[in-house]
Amino acid sequence: MIEQICPRCSYAAVAGDVFCEDCGLELPFAPAAHASESVGRVAVVSDVGRRRQTNEDSFALVEVGDALVVVVCDGVSTTRDAARAATLASLTAALTIVEGLTAESAVTVERVASLITGAVAAAQRKVAALDYEGAPGRTVGGAPSSTLVMAVVLKDAAVIGNVGDSRAYWISDADAQHLITADDVEGAPGVTADDAEGTPQELSRLITRWIGSDADRLPPRISVLPLNEPGWLVLCTDGLWRYLDDAAALAQAVRRTAATTTTEPNGIADDLVRIALENGGSDNVTVAVARLHPAVEREVGA
Repeated sequence: MIEQICPRCSYAAVAGDVFCEDCGLELPFAPAAHASESVGRVAVVSDVGRRRQTNEDSFALVEVGDALVVVVCDGVSTTRDAARAATLASLTAALTIVEGLTAESAVTVERVASLITGAVAAAQRKVAALDYEGAPGRTVGGAPSSTLVMAVVLKDAAVIGNVGDSRAYWISDADAQHLITADDVEGAPGVTADDAEGTPQELSRLITRWIGSDADRLPPRISVLPLNEPGWLVLCTDGLWRYLDDAAALAQAVRRTAATTTTEPNGIADDLVRIALENGGSDNVTVAVARLHPAVEREVGA
């Protein structure tokens, strides 16, 4: 997990925390303009894009036994401290899932769904704490907020949770593909929170659910993807899907890269980020790609 070191006492704090838990110093925070990470059969790439000054996307990626945990968050740019909100949301959700999986002797889809709900609630509490009295810029913009999409991949299924308009797609090696998640958005399809201009009230009419102190405390949407055939699970922020909104278009890009360049997840993720940047890169873009197989194939070494 990502940490930041307190410059006063060298305490290892969670990235995105406002204050050092050991000495109380207000911690500096500077998200990376470009970041990537790979764990096992999953890779994530995040880029600031061509028009933003700060990368307000964040992600967390961890392997726990046979399970994979991937979290992608998009800080709502019309709110204060959006980058820190996204970072706290992603890391808190991932850590909560890791703790839950570690404590389980037998992990079921139903139990993972419950863990995801708890992880989103924990992220909500952490991000809500950013909206403290006297926070820098408190009177400017809405409370620090973020969307979230996460997946916990087991041997025979992937369990996905989402809040907001960050998405998950399934792309099989054959000819099947579909959008797994549903956007929490009012208004025209494809309109996102980052397109809002003006007041937080205008923001709330577009995106209907998010993580932050002023969010309705609703559970995440939960989806279950049975792993019946090999393929790709893609999690992304709207920095990608605004250019590849249709599942078929995304699938075409993934299959083309897999066939001509590499079947490694990091190659697919790099290429999808490149597509977003070449098409304008109007927003931060974060893409997580997981290469998944049915459990039986993995057991025989496929």
